[in-house]
Amino acid sequence: WAFGDNDPRVGYLADFMRRTFPAYTSVKALGNYYGKYIKASITEFQKRTGLYPDGCTGPKTYAMLKKYGFDY
Repeated sequence: WAFGDNDPRVGYLADFMRRTFPAYTSVKALGNYYGKYIKASITEFQKRTGLYPDGCTGPKTYAMLKKYGFDY
């Protein structure tokens, strides 16, 4: 998923990020739209886990999220 996507799966991702990483996931990230707040959260996650911080949830980011319990 990437900036501008509007999908229920984005909402699931946002909810996971808010519950798992509340220190850097704003409540404004919640919802089905992949906007600037969820992008910022994913970018910070990528930085903290050694991934390229592009803010997109591609295969490498998805695989790393699964290590933290994301199961969608």
